[in-house]
Amino acid sequence: MIRLVVFLVVALLVSGLLAQIFERHRLRRRRRRESNVPAPKAAKRRPRKSPQPERRKKKVRTITIESLVLKPLSDVSQDAVIGQTASVPIVIAVETKRGRRVRGVPVRFEVSEGGGVLANRRRVAWVRTGRHGLAQMLWTMGPQVGPQRLQVSILNQPQQIEFVSFARPALPETLFTLEPTLL
Repeated sequence: MIRLVVFLVVALLVSGLLAQIFERHRLRRRRRRESNVPAPKAAKRRPRKSPQPERRKKKVRTITIESLVLKPLSDVSQDAVIGQTASVPIVIAVETKRGRRVRGVPVRFEVSEGGGVLANRRRVAWVRTGRHGLAQMLWTMGPQVGPQRLQVSILNQPQQIEFVSFARPALPETLFTLEPTLL
């Protein structure tokens, strides 16, 4: 019961205060109209920021294919066993003339001699450079003993890099485990 009484008293006080505030406001407006004084200008509001943060626009740089340079990151000459994959993959970096690596450039790998195949089980493969500007390919040697060649190039560009691997026959393990004979 006491709570109800306190609530009613507070409600009457608040309503009285609100009535006074509204009455003062009404009187100010009437005085302004009578005296022809312009109303004060409303303060400029700052625009609300959207709840989602603004996304930065990506800078788009136009690079011509002619300005790109191929740079081998793996050895240009390797040794491998016929019919097996080279122990080190072929890795190429595509850079601008200023040395910055470029992503998304299609790089062509082609086995030009020796009958080997690439990771896609074909003689020709296209790979786009990744986000670090690198393209890599696994190279399996063909059945012939001797030099085998792989050419790497960019679309419609005269620059090519040639990798040469000397394919050797697989030697049986018995050659290395011979026991010495007594004479």
